[in-house]
Amino acid sequence: MSKHPDRVRLSIQSFVVIPNVASPLVGDEKRDCAAHKGRRYSAVQRRPQGATLQIKKRWKAGPTADTLCRMLVFGFIASVVALGAPAGDEVRRVELVNGYYLLARPTDPRPDTPLPLIVCLHGTETGAHDILSFWRTLRAELPFVFVAPQGSRAGWRASDLPLLREMLEHVSRNVVFDAHRVLLTGHSAGGALAFRLLYVENFPATGLVVTANYLPPNITGDQVRGRADVPVFYAVGTRDVNRARMREGATLLRDAGVQLTMRRPRIGHVLDRGVGQEALQWFEQVCRSRLQSRIDRALDPRGVEGAPGPLAAELEEVLRHAEAHFREQTPLVRQAVARLETPGRATLARAHESAAAHKYAEAYRLYVQVERNYQPASLADVARKCRLNLERDPRAAADLPSPKKD
Repeated sequence: MSKHPDRVRLSIQSFVVIPNVASPLVGDEKRDCAAHKGRRYSAVQRRPQGATLQIKKRWKAGPTADTLCRMLVFGFIASVVALGAPAGDEVRRVELVNGYYLLARPTDPRPDTPLPLIVCLHGTETGAHDILSFWRTLRAELPFVFVAPQGSRAGWRASDLPLLREMLEHVSRNVVFDAHRVLLTGHSAGGALAFRLLYVENFPATGLVVTANYLPPNITGDQVRGRADVPVFYAVGTRDVNRARMREGATLLRDAGVQLTMRRPRIGHVLDRGVGQEALQWFEQVCRSRLQSRIDRALDPRGVEGAPGPLAAELEEVLRHAEAHFREQTPLVRQAVARLETPGRATLARAHESAAAHKYAEAYRLYVQVERNYQPASLADVARKCRLNLERDPRAAADLPSPKKD
């Protein structure tokens, strides 16, 4: 048994060492076969379009038929295990004009529940099915919805950008997800593409995970600073072919003010379940921290800056779909909503008193005040109903302005 059972090469030919490089989207690079001495095969060489792939043999002594059979069987078993999926999940292939993507969503909670979204970009040696299975089989506290586009060829090219833009538009219109919790992740060539999508295409991610690649050199510091609010988890193995080129990009990210979490595991150019698990837990902590920051704003004794309605509406949405959030934060969210509503409910009470005392103009003014301050939260609906009832009261008609059209 392997000393590292958590490291899975998502390929039937997982026994062949084929280190990945950046796709032509970010430029070619030479193969670094020296980093893989002792392996049975050298790397697949970069080739002109249309040429035939060739794998150079490095046998010191020819393998027996039994050895080859075992290698094929173990490679196949690793692939089957890697392609497993959580029970109850539904995977759909969504056809678009420029290609397709895979969509996976748990059957529980309900389809209208806005779950956090993970966008998975495969590498040169893997496809959409592989990278989707990799992320879906990691342990998670939260339920996630996953999408994984399929590149037109191995890796990614500039010609795939129309597919990615079309996918984003389609997901935005047809998939229920939480826009406050969107993770963009890419492995190898998919990692280079993920950097480009975030910093050049302005992809609406709230977290970025990149493994086994480097920041494309044509991405500028100004572009990174424009999205420096998005935290980044960046992992490149100490034996990875991209380990040297990674350093310059990591320095640029830090200098631009990005909140960077860097990992250097003792691995080569592989999909590693340990790294993936840590990355997923990192994003869950990002989600937890962002919700906590909204809770803290609501509970600030100095009050919120501006109208409390937008923040109250966001927190009410969390309570409506508590099953898609961390259980321990639900009581704090409920407390935060109550704190935001306290001034509004006090104003409503004064308005009710004014209406009871036949001070209709004063009551009307207070109802309108609460309605404006608490849009689009539920307390605004309460104030609106009170205002409409007052407008329909014939006793108040003489004291009120002309009725609003609702």
